Amino acid sequence: MGVSENILHVIETNRSRLVYDLPIRQFLIDLRNDNILNDDDVDELEVITPEKRQNDRFIRILVKRDDQAFYKFCNLLIRNQADAIKNLGSDLLKQSQTGNRQRNFPRCPTNPPPFLNRLSVSPGKILRFLTNSSSRHIKETLLRDLPLTPESDYVSRKQFNNTIRDRLKRIDKYGGHILVHGMPGSGKTVAVCQVVRQLIVKKNYFKPYGCFWIKIGDISEKELLAKLRGLATEIDNAEMSKLLFVFDDIWNQVYYQYLTFAKKSIVTSRFNDIKNKNTYYCIHAVENFTIDEAVQVLQKRRSSENDYALINNMLVIDAIHSCKCLPLAISVIAGLNLRSDEDWQDLVKRITKQELQTGELLHDYDFNLFATFHSSNISKDMATTILKKLNQRSLLKFEESCSSQQSKTMLHQKLINAYWKQCNGKWYTYPQDDYYYKYLIYHAIQAEDDKAIQEIVRDFGWMNIKLQSDKTIYNLCLDLEKASDYLRANEIENWQQYLQLVQLLQRYESILPIKSMDLPQVLLMLAYDIDWIRERISEFIQENKNVNEYWKIAVLNHDKVAKKVEPLKSKRMGKIYKDCLLAVSNPCYGSLRIVGTENNREDNCRVTIMDYEVSKTLHQITPPSPYIYDVSISSNGHIIAFRCDSYKFNESTGVWHVYNIDNNEELYFFDSKLKKLQYLHFTELKFCPVIYNNDAVLVTLSSNHVKVWKIDGNKIHFMNKQVTIKYNIESIEWIHNGSKIMLWWRRYDYEECQKSNIWTNQCQIQIWDLQSWQCLKSLIVPEFIDKREKLYLPTEDIDDGLPFNSTSYINRNTECLVLNYDGKKGGLLKLKNYDLKSWYDVNVLEKNFHPFPSFINSLKDHKISSDQQLILVSMGRGFFANEVCVFKVTNGQLQSYIKLKFSDWLHQSMFIPGNNRLLVLDCSNSLYEYVVQGDNLNWNILKNDGNKEDHRSRILLDEERVLDSSYAYISSHPVIVHLIKSGETYKLKVDGFKEQSCPTQFYYILDQQYERCYIFDDLHSIIVVGNSSGKVVATQLTNFLSQNNDLQQHNILWQDNPSNNVKVRKVKETRYRKTDDTLIIVIREECKDFRCWLTVVTINLFNGKSIIYTDKDCNYHWNCIYMDEYFLIVRCPKFLSQNFVKCYQIGDETTQTRRIWKQEYSWIQGLAGKINLPLNQSADDLQFKSTVLQINKDKWIKYWGENDGSLFDTANQEMEGFYILFMIEKGKDFIILDDNGDVCIKGNYQKIQIFNREFSVDKRNFWCNKFWIAFNKNTKNIKIYERDSVAAVFQAATFYRLLFVDLDSQL
Repeated sequence: MGVSENILHVIETNRSRLVYDLPIRQFLIDLRNDNILNDDDVDELEVITPEKRQNDRFIRILVKRDDQAFYKFCNLLIRNQADAIKNLGSDLLKQSQTGNRQRNFPRCPTNPPPFLNRLSVSPGKILRFLTNSSSRHIKETLLRDLPLTPESDYVSRKQFNNTIRDRLKRIDKYGGHILVHGMPGSGKTVAVCQVVRQLIVKKNYFKPYGCFWIKIGDISEKELLAKLRGLATEIDNAEMSKLLFVFDDIWNQVYYQYLTFAKKSIVTSRFNDIKNKNTYYCIHAVENFTIDEAVQVLQKRRSSENDYALINNMLVIDAIHSCKCLPLAISVIAGLNLRSDEDWQDLVKRITKQELQTGELLHDYDFNLFATFHSSNISKDMATTILKKLNQRSLLKFEESCSSQQSKTMLHQKLINAYWKQCNGKWYTYPQDDYYYKYLIYHAIQAEDDKAIQEIVRDFGWMNIKLQSDKTIYNLCLDLEKASDYLRANEIENWQQYLQLVQLLQRYESILPIKSMDLPQVLLMLAYDIDWIRERISEFIQENKNVNEYWKIAVLNHDKVAKKVEPLKSKRMGKIYKDCLLAVSNPCYGSLRIVGTENNREDNCRVTIMDYEVSKTLHQITPPSPYIYDVSISSNGHIIAFRCDSYKFNESTGVWHVYNIDNNEELYFFDSKLKKLQYLHFTELKFCPVIYNNDAVLVTLSSNHVKVWKIDGNKIHFMNKQVTIKYNIESIEWIHNGSKIMLWWRRYDYEECQKSNIWTNQCQIQIWDLQSWQCLKSLIVPEFIDKREKLYLPTEDIDDGLPFNSTSYINRNTECLVLNYDGKKGGLLKLKNYDLKSWYDVNVLEKNFHPFPSFINSLKDHKISSDQQLILVSMGRGFFANEVCVFKVTNGQLQSYIKLKFSDWLHQSMFIPGNNRLLVLDCSNSLYEYVVQGDNLNWNILKNDGNKEDHRSRILLDEERVLDSSYAYISSHPVIVHLIKSGETYKLKVDGFKEQSCPTQFYYILDQQYERCYIFDDLHSIIVVGNSSGKVVATQLTNFLSQNNDLQQHNILWQDNPSNNVKVRKVKETRYRKTDDTLIIVIREECKDFRCWLTVVTINLFNGKSIIYTDKDCNYHWNCIYMDEYFLIVRCPKFLSQNFVKCYQIGDETTQTRRIWKQEYSWIQGLAGKINLPLNQSADDLQFKSTVLQINKDKWIKYWGENDGSLFDTANQEMEGFYILFMIEKGKDFIILDDNGDVCIKGNYQKIQIFNREFSVDKRNFWCNKFWIAFNKNTKNIKIYERDSVAAVFQAATFYRLLFVDLDSQL
């Protein structure tokens, strides 16, 4: 996989424009919808700052896609509104096409593969279900669900098994897919299960994750979807690429497209389509046993005779030949217990008789398989039934012309009676065997056993185990529906009860944790007002062993239980995952109408208008282009609008099309002089929520223009109401029930800021009256606020700030705004007596601004109800929400809330205009309606913010800011130092821990501004570094742990003014070298001409002598990969020229720091390098070798050897998307670092530890003597690893606790 050479050349040629001119954040959703990026890519890119680094990371992802992804990306840019972006896309596309003609590269098709248009469910949806799973890691066995094939019952077909085994070994190493195909009954499943079990259990292949067996069979697409959704609850992302998936018995060729998530798989099927050869290594199943194998099967059931006796009996050989050695027939014969020669002769006569008196014909077999079964002392009807069941289980093909219904009913009844007897009437006590719970209802209905059916559908223990077995509610609801239909057809009382249970399960299907839930307990809470369910569960409790556990819930007074939020209705809207758009009318003006899409971005795309109450499609419109980006509908539901891409006019934002659906007529825009306007490209189009004089009014936004229009007949007239702003307007919104319009913009021009490097941290919000068309209110809010937890003050630091994203307006009793800063922070801002100065005054801000609760940390969207009493907040991971929260608002304060969580990701959530009903559209195209009003719901009361101190802590807490922290062990005791800014004062806070219970605290006031603080093991000094106007000052505070102030001294070690060309100086790394008492400081100096220097300062702390080394041949983006007391390795990327990795030997008081080597690499191919650090620190002994990074495992091993090659390959897979991997070896230990200096793998050649991006390893502790430390950025936990075993031997939830660990005594 990867783009072609031509596309690579185009990307590299235009790399500067892609990095510096492309606002990739604006395209993430479209890139995801076009399958250029996946969910993980979007999540990763979303959090990367600044924009240049984000663009750079996107390019690295794009080059690993195919040419089709590149062409989609170009078309996406071409459709953008901005000319610069549009031109960039056109240039990329033109250059790639020119290059194609010159190099004879094939053009990539612009249309999706035809089979995708025929699917009602996108294959990509299954992948999303699997990769977005958040269930816990389940590793109870390596052979999950793999059927048993004991040697006592099955034989091993050596040649056939060896063929499968050899191929599976390659798949374990390189990945891939196998298809084992052949006629029914030929032993495909048995052979696959035998080989897989042997390889995993005995040969240690596919470890540590093992395999997962899934039975497919002849099922519908909906049933397959339910199976795979259940599978998603058992597998997390770490297992996805490692597991071997065994898909058994696939009937439908289309289903192969749903299984592409598996990186390693083996499939069995009776069919083999020619298309499979492109993806699967096909193995044809040997359809017949050999004579020896057939005799082995017979011998399994005949302990009194040996193989020799059977193989020398010609009648036995004739019987084997007569059934063509078919495994299924041989297995049946083995169970007949034939003894005499007469028995064998009679069997041969029956099998060779071709005519069937019953008129039944078994296809694909040229012998009498029916007679084989009829010989086993069972009736013809029973033999027929068995063969039919074998057909259902995909063991043979069967065509029925006539049958005995009475005999089948009796057979089913016998099975039900046997089950009942074994479980003593308690259906839930039968052991789980992968058949009983799946087919019990089916057999009971076929047996026409009314009593058994009613007992089963009232047995919640049986239902609970069935859910755990099937891993989906769908199959249980299907069985209950069939049982209810049967009971209704036979006029059995209370059949409605079971249908009521089905509706209850379907209503809550989206939020029930199927894998972990206990159905009886869940139903006690959900069905508290359904008497028969509560009574039946109470009976079940008395029979169940866990009486106390259930009884705690059962004794609740259900009359006092508050109602939970539950969906009032559940409908369908759209057909595929890309049908994510939704707009609704106001039911106050008539029926509730909904506009959405069907098959969006496919050739058969339609805009669909539906009457919600009756679920009837009113109208469908075929758009000019299949790419629909937005939809809207008027309040009365008569006018709809949609924005789609137009290839004909090649405009970036697409064209809005407006239709009167009652007249099936397209409406056009006219200016004030009644001149028809064509191809208007608005960013937004929103209908007024109120209808004025039977005319719909709408507002449009285009760049820096806002215009108001009125629909009169079949024309859309401009109302001479327009707002034009100097800057680009970000968004518009109708407020005050359509009487006013709110708009906002950022108060600076981006391109001018890039040139002048001057910008204003302000966003302006205006409110305009529709009738008088006057600005009623104008206010300013900060564009960036501090991103640190609990801080809400404005910040000028863009990298450390959260940008303003969106706002909504509320005016009920108290006028306020809902503010959203980058989805991380938000809240309500009261507008009474507000001005921008309020943000800078803590006392004023705490009165006017009320933040959202701390659990609102991933805000995706927010909506206001029509009565302005409720705020709807959508929350979730990345760009996709899976949870909504509804807040009650009173007098500008949040009072209470309720939450709704969903198993699927959500496309849209909104209030229905005119009431407090909530609509939620998820990614499986289910549309849920909720009623979120009334005090009888489970509203969670927010804590009263009357406590002034508590409220202050949510806004600013105090004026102190911790700028930097450092820790070390000094005289065997832990010490922590914090550099704090308190107002305009800078001070050091020192925590010394000689004993855990009695920490000692010291404060030191500093005489000037500092930014960083450092302490080092066994150095009785604090080093503080400051940078003021480019002047760097390094100060040493000695004897800081001494109680005697006379012994404490402040010494300025080094200070230096920048040259005229230097704009910014930043300290990047520091180290202390104990051997010669030398402090090492690495500084990055950013110049005005966009160059960047690397400066290394070495300071001898004994005599104060310093030596400065500066490398002026570095790129602006250089960063440190590795540093210790003697060597420094940095990466210097240059996008339009060469890229380098440089290594420096750090000097001392007599020796200058020097560069000892420089390695060039390509950003496309990357660089893999290995350095052997000398134990005696001599640069002459520094060994280095390298290769390109983008190679396969075979080449890794060929160049680097088995050990290093496997390690590089593992690191490259785990840390995909990086340019550089460096292995640094010192003695018996090694680390592998990525291009940011983060550890991928650490260990020795016996044991290793792999780290993902969540972990950060202490860089000062790489080459420890006994222990080393890793920090989890998400959980904030710290782990201690033992050097030799590379195993985590201790974990601390807080850093302070870690400092007190006496490892020798604890471990």
